[in-house]
Amino acid sequence: MNCLGCPQVPVVSVVLAHHRLQRLSESERQAAAAKALEWLLTRHEGVETYAGIHGRPYTDEEKDALAVETQAVAGTPCPFFAESGCIIGGLGPHYNRVEETGKAPYGWLPTLVAREFDLGGYKHLVVAKEIADVKVALLTRNEGFLSKDKRTGQVYVG
Repeated sequence: MNCLGCPQVPVVSVVLAHHRLQRLSESERQAAAAKALEWLLTRHEGVETYAGIHGRPYTDEEKDALAVETQAVAGTPCPFFAESGCIIGGLGPHYNRVEETGKAPYGWLPTLVAREFDLGGYKHLVVAKEIADVKVALLTRNEGFLSKDKRTGQVYVG
């Protein structure tokens, strides 16, 4: 399947990312994991929050700061695009279709690749403030943020 050219890094559902990644060979998985980690660790212009937010709901102030930074992240090129096509199977313009019912979380595709493979503990890199908070925040379909209180399980959309 050839890449149809996602203009920027796509936001996809967790379900769609998992489905696409299950179809990869081991060598394709390793290539995707390496590209995802490279993207996560890149300090993109306009992305400044490296607070290591993890395991708690975002405050309103944090959501406001991250909302501004989503625009900078949304403008970055997709790290999976290659001259020969998309290395994870070419989501193209179909990447934002709804693959499930309910309010399943969405995220930046490279982040969901990292979550799938854990990349040697990418969460540790978040806590160590090596990865921008906005890159690992789970999103809603419209790029609003999901926050989940781990103690109560309550999901907050902001």
